[in-house]
Amino acid sequence: MSIRIKLVAVAATLLLLAGGQSQAAFVGTQGFGDQGTPLADGSASGNINTASTLTIGDLNTTTASTGVFTGVGKNIDFGTVTFSTATGGNASLTFTDGTGKFGSFTSTTFATISNVPGTVSFYVLGLFTPGTFAGYGGVTTPQLASLTISFNQTPAGSGGISDSVTLSVPPAGNPTVPEPASIAMVVLGLGGVFAARRYSRRAV
Repeated sequence: MSIRIKLVAVAATLLLLAGGQSQAAFVGTQGFGDQGTPLADGSASGNINTASTLTIGDLNTTTASTGVFTGVGKNIDFGTVTFSTATGGNASLTFTDGTGKFGSFTSTTFATISNVPGTVSFYVLGLFTPGTFAGYGGVTTPQLASLTISFNQTPAGSGGISDSVTLSVPPAGNPTVPEPASIAMVVLGLGGVFAARRYSRRAV
């Protein structure tokens, strides 16, 4: 098999993988706010940048929703959510609402997007299991999903803490890792360059 054919085959496989991750029948985003007190290592003024545990005081839905989550409503309460930041990407983060309307999320992969003074952000892959909300169209099968979690602190290291969370189905792209489709386009581009050079050599 020629190198060009191999490159095209790899690109096609990556594109198929990217396409296989799409869930056109169940797509949307949901924002969350914190109606409690965010904590870093159990303290309302702990350093978010060095904390081994972070706590969302009282996770609640907001009106920031799109797709299947539109109309699910604000103030659906998930209570306190605490997770470890020092588990090398294997942190466990789970939340569910007591009414069963919204559904639940369970993490599978955990990564730090950024950690600069006063700000720390995380990208969490996992499974979202839909609840009974009518907007879900009767879908109950767990869906691939992601959470983007941000903690902010002013002044950095000792001030008050705020946080925000966004759930995305299917997963939002991880800013630190190229998406399969992007990688595939790069591979296709390299294949095109290789083919053009080979053709020009033959023409000479």
